[in-house]
Amino acid sequence: MNVKAVVLTALITSGIGAFITELFTTFKPITFTINFLQEPVVLKVWGVILIVLVLPCLWLLFIAVSNFLEPLYYKYTTDILKGIKWQWIWSNYKICNLISLCTNCQYRLTIHQMRDPYDKEEFTNFICEHCGFNNSFQLAYSYLESQI
Repeated sequence: MNVKAVVLTALITSGIGAFITELFTTFKPITFTINFLQEPVVLKVWGVILIVLVLPCLWLLFIAVSNFLEPLYYKYTTDILKGIKWQWIWSNYKICNLISLCTNCQYRLTIHQMRDPYDKEEFTNFICEHCGFNNSFQLAYSYLESQI
């Protein structure tokens, strides 16, 4: 998660917490004495201060811990295999959204699957419609995909 998203999430969380605290303390103000100040303080002021300071810190701590617990191989999302650049994302410990990209221009490759009617062999062609890159395999696409 990037820094902007973390900061934005922390600000939104703080705002929601401050609103909820203000809502509760407006209808039922509670006062108490804090020993080091020796005077009564209205809870809604301290509640807002605590929420503004504590919730973003807890949220950032949660994000840091969850990123630390994420498996290292989740960062492995691209590779060049069999002469084609492959890119994917991880979801529930499985590869999802596997796409093939041209190694020359990084455009998405068009996949053409063919079957020889006589000897039942399958062929897969990866063609880049942008630069003309072409890579053919005498294998079914499903088999290629399972090998990646």
